[in-house]
Amino acid sequence: MKKPFRFLYEKSVIPFFIWTLTTICALLFLPNLTHLVETQNIPFNLPAKQVKINWGNHLDHARPLTVVYSNHNHRLSQHNNKQIDSIERKIQEHKQELGILKLVSTKTSPYSHHVFSSSDKKVLLLELWVPKNKLQHPNFINKIQHQCNINGLETHITSPELINHSIAENTIQKSKVAVLTTFCFALIFFLIVFKSILLPILSIIPLGISYIVSLSIIANLSQRQIIPFSANIPLLVALTVLLLGTVTTFLIYHRLTVSLTNNLGRKKRRKYALAALIIPLILIVSVISLAFLSFHWFDFLPIKALSNLIIPILITTIATISLNSIFIKIFQTKLFWPGKPQNKIFTGPIWQRLVKFSLWQPLAGIILLSLISFPLLTKSHFKFNFSNYQIAEKKLIQGQRIIQSHFNFGKSTPVTIYLKNNHKLTNEHDLAVIDHLTTKLQTMKNVASVQSVTQPGGTKVKKYYLQSQLAKFSHSLNRSNQELKLVRQSLHKINQAELNKNTINSQQNELTQLSQSINATLQLSQQESLTTDDANQINFLAVNLGRLNQLNQNGATVSDQFTQYTQTLKALNDNLQTISEKL
Repeated sequence: MKKPFRFLYEKSVIPFFIWTLTTICALLFLPNLTHLVETQNIPFNLPAKQVKINWGNHLDHARPLTVVYSNHNHRLSQHNNKQIDSIERKIQEHKQELGILKLVSTKTSPYSHHVFSSSDKKVLLLELWVPKNKLQHPNFINKIQHQCNINGLETHITSPELINHSIAENTIQKSKVAVLTTFCFALIFFLIVFKSILLPILSIIPLGISYIVSLSIIANLSQRQIIPFSANIPLLVALTVLLLGTVTTFLIYHRLTVSLTNNLGRKKRRKYALAALIIPLILIVSVISLAFLSFHWFDFLPIKALSNLIIPILITTIATISLNSIFIKIFQTKLFWPGKPQNKIFTGPIWQRLVKFSLWQPLAGIILLSLISFPLLTKSHFKFNFSNYQIAEKKLIQGQRIIQSHFNFGKSTPVTIYLKNNHKLTNEHDLAVIDHLTTKLQTMKNVASVQSVTQPGGTKVKKYYLQSQLAKFSHSLNRSNQELKLVRQSLHKINQAELNKNTINSQQNELTQLSQSINATLQLSQQESLTTDDANQINFLAVNLGRLNQLNQNGATVSDQFTQYTQTLKALNDNLQTISEKL
């Protein structure tokens, strides 16, 4: 078993197989760089990121989309508002089908009217909360765009998340082009220097393997939040690999050409090509690695992310030495096919003239280099611009610009402050603290507007404040007191009426007895002859008796009727006594 293993090792099959397997694994486990740039281009240890992910209310991992309606720089008419209301109702009815978790507008949040409607009434916004994973699918955005389109109005869908994704995607695409360009330059360099076809191709293989493995390791560590990441890391890794790998490869093959021209033996060639480079490479790699490692203690993310370049430095050094050693062992002099190895590489007349000129007049060489570099530096643009990524024409950028031109500063890209505690914040004390913080932030310089749970529209909702509630309660209490007085008066009248009713009932009993007496008197008047005065008194009794009955039927509860009732009853009693005496 030892002989086959030793044979494979001597033929460099095992080392080459290990590097091949490592490259395949690196490609398989390489994360999505666009998503990585989009999500990890901020400090990974921010607690706000975790709070945002676990927000709750069915909005975990949700992001807002802003639908912008504009009437071509004219005020939105009543008909336009009705059209937008119709679209809003349609979206509410088909939220689940469209994949929308929540819709916020002037209808659902009336206290935030000026947040969604511009002051000049030319722009109206709808806010749609959707799952974050759907933002990366163009078909989903196109479906939402189709549902929200209104004839005659400019309809744009935008959000900071969409813009960030677009920038990340374009950054990765530009980085890929830059990486391929640098690899092509490295290939051309080896073609010119060694005047060979096979050697440049074999020289690029270690560089490509180093780039893929290094980038995969950095991306996986960043995805697990072990090391920071920035949008420029893919390009910086490529530059590091190409610079270090190209120099190392050149030195190895240059020493190989020297060994071939000196007619060294087969085994001595490889040792001669590698032995003298080991110590210098170790020193150079150590110094550069320590320099990049020092960047890890910077708080600024783009600089801190430079510490990741230690990984490509180490991997490139190992890959270039080991793989080129394998190629030298396998191909030997065939590496320089179809040419021959040359001891002196830079022997052309152009190189000699440039070297002589610089040595003869070094100041003139510096001036010449400055004259060549100055126009390039003056025409370069170092400012960030969306046009660099060719996305200025996209609707999401146009929608963002409309928001910026019609709303206050910061509306298109707001800053969110997350407040977290170990207990619920929906209590009087915590809400008062949040409201005080909101008011304090509104007074700060360069702050256009602040919205919070207590001030959803950026202004105080008066009816929610204690002073307003106390005033309303005081008004209600005064009104209740007035109503209570009216009730008390009504009760007094009812009691008085009940008292009068009881009195009338007692008098009614007496009246009944009186009626019986009068009837008896009338019977007596028929049996016995009475004088004219007596007959008149009896008639008086009959008339007043009818009057009393009428008063009783009308409910003599009023004071004047009660007085009249009493007087009449008294007169009846007097007349009855007179008649009784005469009888």
